Amino acid sequence: VSMQTGMPTCIIFFSLLHYFHLTNFFWMFVE
Repeated sequence: VSMQTGMPTCIIFFSLLHYFHLTNFFWMFVE
C-alpha cells in the first residue's frame, strides 16, 4: 500500500525536477 501511495509522489517529484532542468536548458538556449 505504501508503494502505491508513494509512486505518484515520486513521479510528480521526478517530473518537476525534469521540468526545471528543461526550463533551465531552455533559458540557456534563449540567451
